[in-house]
Amino acid sequence: MKKHFSMIRGLRSLCAALLLGAGSIAAYAAVNSGNASLSALEIKVSGRNIATGFSSDNTNLAIDYDGVLPTYASFSAAPVASDGVVTISLNGTELTNHSMGQLVDGSTVKFNVKSGNALKVYTVTVKTPTPPQPDHRTIHFKGGWSTPPMSTYIQPQRQAPPSTQANGPEKR
Repeated sequence: MKKHFSMIRGLRSLCAALLLGAGSIAAYAAVNSGNASLSALEIKVSGRNIATGFSSDNTNLAIDYDGVLPTYASFSAAPVASDGVVTISLNGTELTNHSMGQLVDGSTVKFNVKSGNALKVYTVTVKTPTPPQPDHRTIHFKGGWSTPPMSTYIQPQRQAPPSTQANGPEKR
């Protein structure tokens, strides 16, 4: 009987050692993966991802947003490594993953990814495209709600060359 209890106690110790040892090996491998890349990055406005040009190799992304700013968006990212931790900042304000924030023209969103000792920062800049300028011409629309509008084109003013005579016409 003593031999039986001794064998059971030995098996328990062996099982505990294996479980604890395997757990520490798995934790060590996960903590030191060192891959601080993102597998996915999303900035969603009205359910549509506007960060369509994302690549895990490119850490700088510029987005020309065709909608109206300011607007609210949700920000989320998925790290490649299972131990990866993502922090997000919008114009310097810290956010959590899958949170909301307000985008304005020129917003900078930073996704910081940490895995083990590795750190990688993805920077996204959101802006509205500048419409082409018509060479400083002005178009005026006249009319009201009841009359059809009429447009008038005004030619830009050109400056006359400076006069070479400072005191009026030359006297002879």
